[in-house]
Amino acid sequence: MFRREYPIRQSNPLSRRSTLKDDGSSMFRDMKKYQTGVNEEGNPRFAVPLEADEDGLLGRECSHADCTLRYFKISVEEDESRDSPLNDATIHCPYCGHADGFQEFHTEDQMKKVHSMMVRDVEQTMTDMLNKAFRPLNNQRGLIRISAKVTANLPPLHHYVEKKLKQTTTCPQCSQLYAVYGISYQCPFCGGGTIAVHLRDSTQTIRVLAAEAEQIGQKHGAAVHDKMLGNAYEDVVTTFEGFLRRIYAAALRKTRPPTEAEALEAKVRNSFQRLDGAEELLRRDLCVELFDGVDQKDRDRLGVVFCKRHTLTHNLGLVDQKYRDQVKAWEKPGQEVPLDATEILWAADIVERMLCDLVTRLGL
Repeated sequence: MFRREYPIRQSNPLSRRSTLKDDGSSMFRDMKKYQTGVNEEGNPRFAVPLEADEDGLLGRECSHADCTLRYFKISVEEDESRDSPLNDATIHCPYCGHADGFQEFHTEDQMKKVHSMMVRDVEQTMTDMLNKAFRPLNNQRGLIRISAKVTANLPPLHHYVEKKLKQTTTCPQCSQLYAVYGISYQCPFCGGGTIAVHLRDSTQTIRVLAAEAEQIGQKHGAAVHDKMLGNAYEDVVTTFEGFLRRIYAAALRKTRPPTEAEALEAKVRNSFQRLDGAEELLRRDLCVELFDGVDQKDRDRLGVVFCKRHTLTHNLGLVDQKYRDQVKAWEKPGQEVPLDATEILWAADIVERMLCDLVTRLGL
């Protein structure tokens, strides 16, 4: 159970014309312990404790109309480094950057739970009031005793659990923990850019795969060794493509009208799987050079990695004439593409360096 209580503003579900107390407090029984006062309209206001998940993370949901992913989780552990209580903090959506008060990021499930608590409480209170009103009646001769009892079929409480999110990150600027779908652009707490953090995590995973391939191959055979290296080649290109697509989209949203940015994103397709295609798009739409600071030798070497990945994915890892022409390879058609863990480690390093530099230059 989350130890701290966070206010949830909820209007009295009954009419203000009720003959009960103006603040509505007499309508509630179990909820009274959560009531903190009334709002400007005179409706009761409550602070209801919310449950964090097993990792101490609480779900939040962005309300901005243009945000698509919306759901994320933040740490609710006590932290002395925070300038103000989390209740009063400004939260940033990690996907679209929308900033608002903590109270404006409640999830739909959380609101349903609180609403169900209030409705159930009011119905139980009304039942108790009716039972008090129908007191036993006796006639004057005492021959007949009349009584009535009201029972309520109380609505069930809405139960939920926070969604599972695989990507958990600690912000390098403020050291706060949060979880998102895929990657985030901003830290929910401080609003600092976080694309580079996710990029480093992804390239580190590639390095682990490449470094462990030899040891696992010794235990399980050459086929497993080659499969792991092949997956690592695939991951290098996938990381390059996936992150560059996100970087490109974020930069477009900063510099172009929404409809124009959306139209340009739709035209990307598989352009970022090719180095020349990626270079052309960034130069044309963002006026930046992808290979700024990268010499021709390294660019050519990265091109070989991309060609190997293409052959592994689309030609079962077998050399064909197209591969030979592109990389000027000595292997004959039908031979297996040579795989090299050192080459993968180098590729992960240069992809990380290039894209982190691009993030800095674009101010993301």
